Amino acid sequence: MKKTKDIFGEIVPELKKQKFNIDIDEFLDFIGHYDFTYLISPSEVQGKLKISIVDTYKLLEFLAQHKYLEPVIPVYCPYCNAYSGYYYDTIGARI
Repeated sequence: MKKTKDIFGEIVPELKKQKFNIDIDEFLDFIGHYDFTYLISPSEVQGKLKISIVDTYKLLEFLAQHKYLEPVIPVYCPYCNAYSGYYYDTIGARI
């Protein structure tokens, strides 16, 4: 099985073509510390790469479109704000 860093390394040419305002080596180093089950928040990416939130979301959207990331919605306790360990991949509509 490929490591996260190796898989993201495959998309480096595309990242360079898109001219994202990021240090690609720093991004690969950051993402290489996580496995495929870890949830990474946009604020973590923004803080580590020191880029604007707009650039952060552009980067994450690009990676999701190319199936390198899957956007999810984590569920937190409404009382203590602790992560429940659960997440949704869509927001269900109540009928």
